Amino acid sequence: RKLNPVPVHRPSTPPIQQHLILIAMSSSSTDPNPPPPPPPISLGKPSLRHRLESYYTLIAPDAISDVETWKTNFELIYEKYGGSVEGERKLRKKLAKKYGERVL
Repeated sequence: RKLNPVPVHRPSTPPIQQHLILIAMSSSSTDPNPPPPPPPISLGKPSLRHRLESYYTLIAPDAISDVETWKTNFELIYEKYGGSVEGERKLRKKLAKKYGERVL
């Protein structure tokens, strides 16, 4: 979904203090086949995959650019770190060490 800045004028607000309000334009209004919503946040495999793909899209897009390699790597990541709070903490520390604390 794209965020489109839309200026909003409020008569009671002085012009100097006017703000841009970002309104999320729903893709479902223009796209007949919107993407499915993300899975609920949990310790399950779909949730971790969605969260990691979102993270890598921002931090290291090359890590997920080859779909088949990413699927294999994700399976290894889930096997080692997935399914538990402690495992995800270890994964977080590993990612922070490798990429920094930019998004975590």
